[in-house]
Amino acid sequence: MTVHLDWYHNDRGQQVPAVEDDASRRVFDMIEVDSSSASQAVELLDSVDEEFDSPIPILEAITDHGSEFVNPRQDDRPCLDHEFERFLHDNDIEHTLCKVGRPQSNGKIERFFQTYEKHRQRFGTLDEFLTIYNEERPHMSLD
Repeated sequence: MTVHLDWYHNDRGQQVPAVEDDASRRVFDMIEVDSSSASQAVELLDSVDEEFDSPIPILEAITDHGSEFVNPRQDDRPCLDHEFERFLHDNDIEHTLCKVGRPQSNGKIERFFQTYEKHRQRFGTLDEFLTIYNEERPHMSLD
């Protein structure tokens, strides 16, 4: 299974990481926190692997070059001094980096964040929003 992972800064001043399945566009998990970090990205990806007992493990994670995902001062990959890169390496997950300046490479999750920003305030909790997004809202390109 391939997942997209990214961070978004919402209009309430929070950092919001999310993990989205590449094929189904299901958002497995996301959180709203005060600041971003590699350890939170690891926890989020690890929670997806534990909570969703899929017969297919996460084999690839697609991210941008954010400091939560890579050591920007290291050219060789993986940089095992970086917590997120080490987690991927230790769990045999391939890390695919989007091209710099090409957000459409991770466009599925970028589009999700537009929907999140437009509709999140209508729901009392983040879980309510995710339930509607994943289970009730039609995904037009997926029929």
